[in-house]
Amino acid sequence: MIRAAGPVFCAGLDLSDHSVETSPIEGMLHKIETYPLPVVGIVQGDAIAGGNELALHCDLVVASSAARFGMSLSQIGLVPSWFLIKKLLEVAGPVMTRRICCWATRCRRSASTIWASSRISPRPKTLRPPRRR
Repeated sequence: MIRAAGPVFCAGLDLSDHSVETSPIEGMLHKIETYPLPVVGIVQGDAIAGGNELALHCDLVVASSAARFGMSLSQIGLVPSWFLIKKLLEVAGPVMTRRICCWATRCRRSASTIWASSRISPRPKTLRPPRRR
């Protein structure tokens, strides 16, 4: 299970650091995608850029009604990697891929649209971690 402790699922990389390489991130995402057990992403807030990509590589996404998915790269003049576009096309289809990558659309409640096997949780409180014994 992959989840965040705060109000944002994952905002992605700090793009002000121009020395960031993508290959270690792509390697991590490949490991998530090929993990032998199902990987569940619990999205309670924004999953933007790298967070969206992280959610795309999960086998199942459970999103609160407050969750938003999107890619902000085109807003700052960057082009998404082929790795991301290929995964978005595979999971979301061409129309949603264009909306997310070209127009930087942030989609609310898009888990039901993008991830056909996922569900929407009506209240964020249902996404709290289990109590420890």
